[in-house]
Amino acid sequence: MKLFLAIMAVSCHKSEYLLNILEEQFVQQGGNLEWLADGLQKVGNLTKFAEVNEVLAFRPWLMSPKHIEKLMEKDESGFSWNMEQVQLAIYIL
Repeated sequence: MKLFLAIMAVSCHKSEYLLNILEEQFVQQGGNLEWLADGLQKVGNLTKFAEVNEVLAFRPWLMSPKHIEKLMEKDESGFSWNMEQVQLAIYIL
């Protein structure tokens, strides 16, 4: 999860060099190659971080508690991120 979030963050800044390094590490650590090929289509619960990633990359002053609340809401399957997981993900992004 951590490396994929880092890949999401780097993708916003279009740093091919760093992106290649992170993707290689992701694969070496057993990451799912389909995630890299399909982007956020197959990543499931990590898709919730896409909007926060955009905000943090280009307009961090617009980050608000509503973004965090949205991440912690349960989805259709009943899954939700807890505060600790959300904080870690935001630090990575």
